[in-house]
Amino acid sequence: DDLLEEIANVLFKLRINEQSEIFETALSKHIIVLQNIKTGIIQFDTHGEIGLINSMSKKLLLTPQVRNMDDIKKTQPQVYEKLMNILPGDSDLVVINSSVKLSLNCTVVRMGTKDWKIVSIQNIHTELQQNELEAWQNLTKVLRHEIMNSVTKIILNILIINQFTYTLNEVLKINYLLCNFI
Repeated sequence: DDLLEEIANVLFKLRINEQSEIFETALSKHIIVLQNIKTGIIQFDTHGEIGLINSMSKKLLLTPQVRNMDDIKKTQPQVYEKLMNILPGDSDLVVINSSVKLSLNCTVVRMGTKDWKIVSIQNIHTELQQNELEAWQNLTKVLRHEIMNSVTKIILNILIINQFTYTLNEVLKINYLLCNFI
C-alpha cells in the first residue's frame, strides 16, 4: 500500500513537472513574441502598477526605463493622460512628434481580483503619410482632368475663331475682287 502510494506520488510529481515544463516553454514563446512584435503592449492597473510592457512600447513612448506609470508621466505626460483615461474598446490618437503618431487601443482583463488595462500602441505615422500621398495623387488626377477639359474647350474655340477668321478673310478678298474688277 505504501509502495503504491509512493509510486502515485512520484507519478503525480512527474506529471506536475512535465506540465510545468510545458507551461514554461509556452510562456517563454509568448514572451519572445511580445518582445519582438512591432506593436507596443502595456498592461497596468488603476494604481499605475505595470504588469507587462514590451520593448516596442518603450521605444514608441521614447522612454527606455519604465518601472511604473509615473515614469511615463514624467517623460510623456500627454501619453500618460491618454493611457489612464482611455476606456475599454476605445481607440485614441496621440502625437509625440513629427515622426511619431501613436494609435492606442484598449481592453480590460480581470486577473484574480485586479482589473488590468491592456493597451496596444502603434506608430501610424507611415500609414498617415501614405494616405496623404494617395489623397494628393488623387487630387492631381482630378485637377489634371479638369484642366484638360478646359484646355480642350479653349483649343476648340481658337480653331473655330481661326476658321471663322480665315473664312471672313476669304469673303473680304472675294468682295474686294468683285468690287474692283466688275
